[in-house]
Amino acid sequence: MSWVLLAVQVVVAVLHGFPSLVYRPNPRTARVVEFINSLGPWWIVAFGLSATVLLVSLWRRRYRHLGHLACMFAWVVFAVALWFGALASRPIGPILFACVATGLVLMHLVIATAYADDPHEGSHGER
Repeated sequence: MSWVLLAVQVVVAVLHGFPSLVYRPNPRTARVVEFINSLGPWWIVAFGLSATVLLVSLWRRRYRHLGHLACMFAWVVFAVALWFGALASRPIGPILFACVATGLVLMHLVIATAYADDPHEGSHGER
């Protein structure tokens, strides 16, 4: 499951390098995610850096909970931007992607918690 979530993290980072594939102009919606992207490649950095942390932690089999927490942080910020954009729109905009992002936050949280509870996690990570 961790490797699948890593793949999702990498795909999201790469897709934010191509805004035409990610954003559809809609004058009726508040575009918080696009605004943040216009300030710089923050989504690429957030998802790319957290994917790198997760990759290293999975590869080394150590501190995997920290890798998932890094990814969770990126998704929390993204989900908040999506929720704010949807709820600030009049009428209220689509919330599907905000729900998916929130689900990914919870998935990373559950996996990070499971790894943190593993007594072998902080030492060698191998059994």
